[in-house]
Amino acid sequence: MLVHQDGSTQEWVLGQHGDVIVTMDDATNEHYSMFFVEAEGTPSSFRGVREVIEVHGLFSAF
Repeated sequence: MLVHQDGSTQEWVLGQHGDVIVTMDDATNEHYSMFFVEAEGTPSSFRGVREVIEVHGLFSAF
Protein backbone atom coordinates (compact mmCIF):
# COMPACT_ATOMS: atom_id res chain seq x y z
CA MET A 1 0.00 0.00 0.00
CA LEU A 2 1.36 3.40 -1.04
CA VAL A 3 -0.07 6.15 1.16
CA HIS A 4 -0.40 9.75 -0.03
CA GLN A 5 -1.00 12.70 2.28
CA ASP A 6 -2.07 16.20 1.31
CA GLY A 7 -3.01 19.36 3.15
CA SER A 8 -5.10 22.12 1.65
CA THR A 9 -5.91 25.57 3.02
CA GLN A 10 -9.38 26.79 2.14
CA GLU A 11 -12.34 28.57 3.65
CA TRP A 12 -13.98 25.23 4.53
CA VAL A 13 -16.44 26.92 6.89
CA LEU A 14 -17.80 30.33 5.92
CA GLY A 15 -15.56 32.99 7.42
CA GLN A 16 -12.99 30.52 8.82
CA HIS A 17 -9.78 29.46 7.10
CA GLY A 18 -8.01 26.24 8.02
CA ASP A 19 -6.39 23.17 6.59
CA VAL A 20 -7.85 19.76 5.88
CA ILE A 21 -5.33 16.91 6.12
CA VAL A 22 -6.17 13.86 4.02
CA THR A 23 -4.25 10.58 4.07
CA MET A 24 -5.29 8.15 1.34
CA ASP A 25 -4.37 5.06 -0.64
CA ASP A 26 -2.53 6.29 -3.73
CA ALA A 27 -3.89 3.53 -6.00
CA THR A 28 -7.58 3.53 -5.02
CA ASN A 29 -7.97 7.06 -3.58
CA GLU A 30 -9.70 5.50 -0.55
CA HIS A 31 -9.52 8.04 2.29
CA TYR A 32 -8.04 6.55 5.46
CA SER A 33 -7.82 9.71 7.56
CA MET A 34 -9.28 13.19 7.16
CA PHE A 35 -9.50 16.01 9.68
CA PHE A 36 -9.36 19.80 10.03
CA VAL A 37 -6.52 21.71 11.73
CA GLU A 38 -5.73 25.37 12.16
CA ALA A 39 -2.44 25.02 10.25
CA GLU A 40 -0.74 22.09 8.51
CA GLY A 41 2.51 20.93 10.08
CA THR A 42 4.49 18.01 11.45
CA PRO A 43 2.00 17.16 14.25
CA SER A 44 -0.92 16.97 11.81
CA SER A 45 1.12 14.81 9.42
CA PHE A 46 2.02 12.42 12.22
CA ARG A 47 -1.60 12.30 13.37
CA GLY A 48 -2.71 11.20 9.89
CA VAL A 49 0.00 8.53 9.76
CA ARG A 50 -0.93 7.29 13.25
CA GLU A 51 -4.62 7.03 12.34
CA VAL A 52 -3.79 4.97 9.22
CA ILE A 53 -1.47 2.59 11.09
CA GLU A 54 -3.97 2.10 13.93
CA VAL A 55 -6.73 0.98 11.56
CA HIS A 56 -4.95 -0.47 8.50
CA GLY A 57 -1.49 -1.45 9.77
CA LEU A 58 1.87 -0.45 8.37
CA PHE A 59 2.00 0.71 4.78
CA SER A 60 4.73 -0.05 2.22
CA ALA A 61 5.54 3.50 1.16
CA PHE A 62 4.60 7.07 2.08
